[in-house]
Formats: sequence, C-alpha cells, structure tokens
Amino acid sequence: MGSSIQFTLDYRDIAAVVARAANDGVALKWLGAPDPIGFTSRSDHWRYADEQTLPRASEILATTLDMRIPLTMTADQANEIVAVIADAVS
Repeated sequence: MGSSIQFTLDYRDIAAVVARAANDGVALKWLGAPDPIGFTSRSDHWRYADEQTLPRASEILATTLDMRIPLTMTADQANEIVAVIADAVS
C-alpha cells in the first residue's frame, strides 16, 4: 500500500521505541501491543468474531509496526524518519 509501511522490529521493548519515535514526531503503530489502541490486528482484541487462538499470527504481530506515510513524502523526509526510528532503537 502506498500510504503505509509495515516492518518488523526484533527489539526487547517495542513500546519504548514507539514512545521515543512519537516524541520526535514519528507515529508508529505496534500491531502486537498488549492493549488495543485504535485499529488493531490481534485476534484476541477482536470483538466482532468468535474467540480464536492464532499463535503464529500473534508471534508475527508481536514484532510488527505500521507507519502511515503521506503519498507526497520526499526522499529527504524518508531519511529523517529512518534517522528518528534508528535513534529510538539505539
């Protein structure tokens, strides 16, 4: 999808990375967050379908982040975002 990017992050504290990036103006959505915040893709958060156990999906979502991007984003803006995320991880 041209208006978002999803990526995985093998990191011990993804919530902290999301918070640090947000402090620097980059909004990341952690799809595997323990509590639903807005839209979520974890099956145990669903309230519109019967309860399901999807261990592999949960394992993947535990490290998956989503970031909305403007269709007009420039290469310079993309580089700034990468720098913010890299800083948030370090």
